[in-house]
Order: sequence, then C-alpha cells, then structure tokens
Amino acid sequence: PQSQQLLTTITQQGIVTELGKKQQLNTIINALSADNIPLILLKGAAFADVIYSAQSPRTSNDLDILIKKQDWQKAIKTIKTIMNYTEKAQPDVFGDLYELSFIPKNNTGAALDLHSSLINPFLFNISESALWDNSVEHPTYNNTNVRMLMPEHALIHQALHAYKDMDFSKYNLVDSHEIISQQALNIELAIATAKEWGARVPLYVLLKNCVAVMGSNINKKKLSAIKPNAIAYKLINKLITSRFSQPINNKKPLRYRVNQVLGQFVFTGSFIRPLGLQWQFIKALVK
Repeated sequence: PQSQQLLTTITQQGIVTELGKKQQLNTIINALSADNIPLILLKGAAFADVIYSAQSPRTSNDLDILIKKQDWQKAIKTIKTIMNYTEKAQPDVFGDLYELSFIPKNNTGAALDLHSSLINPFLFNISESALWDNSVEHPTYNNTNVRMLMPEHALIHQALHAYKDMDFSKYNLVDSHEIISQQALNIELAIATAKEWGARVPLYVLLKNCVAVMGSNINKKKLSAIKPNAIAYKLINKLITSRFSQPINNKKPLRYRVNQVLGQFVFTGSFIRPLGLQWQFIKALVK
C-alpha cells in the first residue's frame, strides 16, 4: 500500500508539472511560429500525448527542440525574448557547439535545450535533410511547423543520447520500447539509417538492452547482424560499466577523459571522425 500511495502521489505531481511545462512549451511554439521557424520536438516533449498519456505522463526536467541550421541564429534571437541563456553545468570547449540552454525569465518552469543537431556533428554523419523531410506533424498542436521525428529516427536519437550520457539502462529503455511497440517501427530501415549515419554501435547496445530488460520484440537475427566484433564489444562493456563513465561531482578527471576519447572511436566505428574532433578540440583550446 505504501508503494502504491507513493506512485500515485508522484504521478499526480507529474501531471501538474507536465501541465505547466506544456503551457511553457506553447509559449515557445507561439514565439517561433510568429517568426515562421519550424521546430522538431525531441524526447519527452515529442512523446507527450503520443506514446504517453496525460494521465500517465513521461516526466522530464527540460524541453528539447531541434531547429534547422538555416534558422539557428533567428531562433536564438526569438527565444531570448522569452527566456534567458544559461551556461551548462559542465561547460567545455564544445559546450555550445550544437546545443544552447535557456531558463524561463521568471526562474519557474522547465529549462529549454535548443538543438541545431541531435548530437556532436563531428562524430556522427546525421542527415539534417532526412530528419526534416521524414518528420511528421505533431498531433497535439494543430500546427504544421511543430513536428516530431519519424519512429526510426526517434529510436536512433535515443541510442545517440544514451551514448552521449554513456548510460543505456535508464528511462531511454522505456522510451525506446514504447517507440518499438506503439509506432509500427521498421527495424530494417532503422538499422540501415544507423549504418549510414555511423550510429550502428549505439543502436545495437540500446536494442540489446531493450530485448534483455524490456522484452522488446526485435528480430534477433537482424540484431546480431550489427553486433560489433568481440574486441570492440568487450571494450564497450568496460566503458559502460566503468565508474569513470560519468563526470564525478561535475568534474571531468583524466580517467573520464580517456574513457570519453576511447568511446568516440568505439561507438562511432570510425577512426577519422574522432581524430577530426580531437583536432578541432585542440585548435579551440589553443585559441
């Protein structure tokens, strides 16, 4: 009974919080729409009223929105009229490369992460045109400028975000399972796209956990076809389970940095792209 009461209380709090966040999101959407700036809602903002109901919301701490690169500066200017820019908790050389953070001017409400790319563009070859051309209008807002990723791209984004956090075993499993279960996902298309974008390894790790933990219905033969080789797979497991997989007390010790660089090579399956990123990092650091 105590567990049931706790879950009921947290759900009720979540419903109220999400109502407030949706009101804030409407303000953001109205501001961007007034300047004719299309947007793609990501993660929790996209899944609300689509794979989760208002009575059982998928709560989150922030809002995530993707903007076309051609509209990036215009969108920043618009958002600054209703929100304040804020530096990330763990700023670094590439801190604002593809994602800016904002908080409401009155300091109440959710933070906004404004994206020009799903993830660091140096590491993965994400096709912006494919994201936008295949995006669909979000069913809630009656606005063609308010869009969400197609299921296959949304699943790949889950994998990329899990790689970024170096954590493939949290709420991303529930989100991914619901995408697979509810949205008539074409797994062959998702795998083919992930290969094209250099995201095959993160997608494999995410799907393997979805099958193992959530019991997701994924064809095992198709999944084994994208499994990394034995050496890479062993290194992946070590990186994910390392106690240095995350910053410690908002600090990034040398061991974390070593793991981070190793992960770039292993998870992208590329030698050239991580080297290019490190070269850009060194040049930016020198400046």
